[in-house]
Amino acid sequence: MSFDGDELWVGDVGQGAREEITLASIGTNHGWAWYEGDINGPKFSNTINGAPRTSATHTQPVWAYNHGLGEFQGRSVTGGFVYRGGNVPSLAGKYIFSDYVSGNIWALKRGEIPGEPEVERIAGETGIAGFGPDPSNGDILMADLGNNVIRRIVSRDLDSSFPETLSATGIFSNLTTLTPTPGVVPYEVNLPFWSDHALKQRWFAIKNTTDVINYSAKEPWTFPNGMIWVKHFDLELERGNPATRKRIETRVIVRNQTGETSPVTLLSEGAPARYLIPTNSSLESIWPTSSFDDTGWPSATPGIGYDEDSTYLSEFGTGGNLGDSLNGENTSVYLRIPFDVADAATIATLALRMKYDDGFAAFLNGRPVASANAPETLTWQSGATGNNSDSSAVSFADFPIDAELLVEGQNVLAIQGLNNGFGSSDMLISPEIIGGRFTNFVDGIYGVSYRWNKAQTEATLVRSAGENIDLAINSPDGVRNQVWTIPSRASCLACHTEQAGFALSFNTPQLNHPGTIEGTSGNLLNLPHSSGYLDQDPGVPLALPKHITPENSTYSLEARVRSYLKVNCTYCHQQGGIEPESWFGNLDLTMHETGLINGMLSGGVQSPGDRLIIPGNPDRSALLSRVASINGYSRMPPLATNESDLVAIQLLNDWINQEATIETDYNTWRIACFGNDTSPEGQPNADPDGDSFPNEYEYRSHTDPSDGSDFLATGFSFTQSDSAIEINIPALLNRAVLVEHSSDLLKWLPWTAETNDGIPRNPAQQTVPLIAPATGNQEFFRLRIQQR
Repeated sequence: MSFDGDELWVGDVGQGAREEITLASIGTNHGWAWYEGDINGPKFSNTINGAPRTSATHTQPVWAYNHGLGEFQGRSVTGGFVYRGGNVPSLAGKYIFSDYVSGNIWALKRGEIPGEPEVERIAGETGIAGFGPDPSNGDILMADLGNNVIRRIVSRDLDSSFPETLSATGIFSNLTTLTPTPGVVPYEVNLPFWSDHALKQRWFAIKNTTDVINYSAKEPWTFPNGMIWVKHFDLELERGNPATRKRIETRVIVRNQTGETSPVTLLSEGAPARYLIPTNSSLESIWPTSSFDDTGWPSATPGIGYDEDSTYLSEFGTGGNLGDSLNGENTSVYLRIPFDVADAATIATLALRMKYDDGFAAFLNGRPVASANAPETLTWQSGATGNNSDSSAVSFADFPIDAELLVEGQNVLAIQGLNNGFGSSDMLISPEIIGGRFTNFVDGIYGVSYRWNKAQTEATLVRSAGENIDLAINSPDGVRNQVWTIPSRASCLACHTEQAGFALSFNTPQLNHPGTIEGTSGNLLNLPHSSGYLDQDPGVPLALPKHITPENSTYSLEARVRSYLKVNCTYCHQQGGIEPESWFGNLDLTMHETGLINGMLSGGVQSPGDRLIIPGNPDRSALLSRVASINGYSRMPPLATNESDLVAIQLLNDWINQEATIETDYNTWRIACFGNDTSPEGQPNADPDGDSFPNEYEYRSHTDPSDGSDFLATGFSFTQSDSAIEINIPALLNRAVLVEHSSDLLKWLPWTAETNDGIPRNPAQQTVPLIAPATGNQEFFRLRIQQR
């Protein structure tokens, strides 16, 4: 809520369909729950506090909008205020507000007709929880809960630096076949994020041969600045018919760093240089390179050139007035200036500043970076193709340079100065380089999308707000319309957060599977290291985390549900995520620690008896209702999806009905078994029933600590042939069972059987066979049982 003079503006969060902006005043009735915004609400036909709907006068909202991810849609309005500052004149007198989920930030100007204002989208950022004016100048400040920062809305030119077409990005060498450019590497994942029946392809690339990815077994990996990921989406217009596959969208995500910058001069005007007036073509291709040896060239401090009059005399440095040695001898002069840069990675922006008469071509570390009045093809005696007046030549002109071309330590700026003909009376070349250095690094990411044309020959950049595409889909229920959402750039950042690791599909559980990189086959956890992309070898992947598909009945329903939730929900539902901390989906938590079973909802409860998951009661399990978008709950995950994931819905139903249990930690189990948490017989190492198995073991193996006949014993049986060992392990409900082996009873490692992955198995199997080649040496085996 906020006041503008005597008017009270309210951003009113809806329920399942509409969000609204309202002007409230004394005595007005805005209709909830007879109305939701400007449509019929959940109690349209009911009495409220004993009164019928017809007894009240309903005041319409100023504006209401639908749930969705379009330019004028969202799922949770964040009210703002009427801007009365002066720094952004185009927004003066307009109500500024946003949607927490879609990230759309709008400016609203009231129209002549109630409910029909002028609304424009001015920016995008998800997770905005509040607005307020800067007390010092009235600027619009926003509380960004997703990134834990305060943001300011400022006016600037639109960023038009993104390539307009997919072909212009250079990601693919052949757009027809989606053949990637060398260095752009394809990869696959264990469990794709649900994307409305889309079929997806993925690639990644690192910008140079020195940067590497930092590996972690359980935490998100960390990525070098400039790394990119590409995800391409196809849809079958007839479900299940590959011949109807159509290209829809290609997304590009880029890892970057942002922050405040301060100006820094990297190369000052008048820095020591060497020059050469070329007399032949012998150096044409090599003189600009950083490794070229110029020790035999004359020294000077720029500017350099000559002047038959006196206009440029004050611009020439020591040795820079070349006089008769250049005048009438050549229209070109070579200039090389070395300069040192410390912490090159912190330079965010770079510009070459030039005083020149009449033209030039500049190179940084051998790469062409800027030119003016230069011919398309340079030779040792090239001249300028135009004039630069004397009055313009003595003022710096700025030419942006790619800061990525800087290297740590010594860099070389090389300039070929160009004069407009042998008869010219003067010439001047004087450079400097300035940069913007990050003073406060902020790790980040940004994403853009490209929409494919009807001919399927090219994809075009989608504007910041995103797009919705209507597609006629032939499904078993007949032909119907499917809305495909290309998310806004702000929506991309809602999921690809720092807490989630920025790249959601590039981590240990997603890449722990067989694959190929650059023609070499193996596990996709090991291959990136051997190919130079990963900083360390993860080692044997067997016991490392791995996502399980919903259809893989070898594993427990709970293991499959945990994978689904991790991929589709945990980027928000984790410590530090943008969702309220009602439950967490991290794989390293036990089910008890996730808070899912009988957990309370953080908001939006549709029935007082609803909980996140109620074992045996799918109708009152709100998490399932959100995934299925039923029982009055809006869809989760909310971004870029309009279709129900029927496989996931069935999986959750089966888990709730068959396997979901009220998991307890050891202390709760101890109280249930022994009546307290203090008695000696309840200690983890105690063995009150005398069966030689301590309480901790009985807890993990689901056996009774007070019954000496109820124990798991060794837990497995094995057979050995001449070539292989087979071990049968128990399939314990919600327990991870891993076989370890040792040759000396001192050093224990995961046994090398292919399916010995420590992920809970389908308890209906009772036992699970594991087979690995026999080593021929003495081996010992043991089970490690962990709660999941």
